[in-house]
Amino acid sequence: MTAAVPLDGSRTLQDYGWSLLPDEGPPFDVTDAASIWVDPQGTLEVLRVGTRSSTQYVLRFFGQDFAAVEIGMQRIWLLSGERDLQSPDTVHMLLDQVLPRVLAHEGHLVLHSGGVAFENRAILILGDSGFGKSTLTARFAQSGGVLLSDDAMLVDRFDGAFVVRPVYPGLRLMPDSLAALFAGRSGSPVAAYTDKKRLPVPLAGHNGPVRLAMIVVLGRPSDAVDLELAQLAPAEGCMAMIRNSFALDPTDHALAAARLERFSMIARHIPAVHLNYRREFDRLPEVIARVQQAMVVGQAI
Repeated sequence: MTAAVPLDGSRTLQDYGWSLLPDEGPPFDVTDAASIWVDPQGTLEVLRVGTRSSTQYVLRFFGQDFAAVEIGMQRIWLLSGERDLQSPDTVHMLLDQVLPRVLAHEGHLVLHSGGVAFENRAILILGDSGFGKSTLTARFAQSGGVLLSDDAMLVDRFDGAFVVRPVYPGLRLMPDSLAALFAGRSGSPVAAYTDKKRLPVPLAGHNGPVRLAMIVVLGRPSDAVDLELAQLAPAEGCMAMIRNSFALDPTDHALAAARLERFSMIARHIPAVHLNYRREFDRLPEVIARVQQAMVVGQAI
């Protein structure tokens, strides 16, 4: 029986060289922060302290300041008054929102994506929130794969190949998916604002990154679609990665240009497919078989 990865927000941050300072205030005035970006759902707002060249930011969730970050010094301060670092809300905000964005601002490519490995080759599953990334990722893992993450994946280049690894191993499912795929498992709360439950993820067994073999882009759920799998042109794959990438400061044009260049290179070398299917649990085995077939031949079937 493989061990589950303990979820510890502070320790995970430390793994990337970041320090969490819950008992101190930031050495800069957060009231000087100006809004630079709000996510489409309106749940997250990013504010920059000082001028455009500043490395200090505030992340605000649901209208309340949660954390201040300082790029370069790799420091994070909690502004919410929360002192329980193991509370579900704090862990979720730190690992699912703050960490992917600060890593992206440091120059990493971080995709809002599920990831599953098959025999040391990985599939990434991209799609908007609510499109079924987590459910499909979990079902892939139950079909002989190794679950890496359902939400955030790092992409890099190593020895001439594109490789991926999870920001942290994680799986979060809505109650219907949890009941369908993990009968009898209850999971633990992700955060107060969502019904999703978090499941412990076994250690992946990979000592290093996994070679990227295919990118799957999920379409909008529709009962009118039975099962569609189509090859994407490199430009379409590139745009899908850009749409589904994390960023702390979308107004940083230099970082945006660098991401575009790197995603373009990935899209020219890694096949990407557009996948849509009727979101019914009994359809998942057929969906997975089709994607695995496409993975073998390197193109959509």
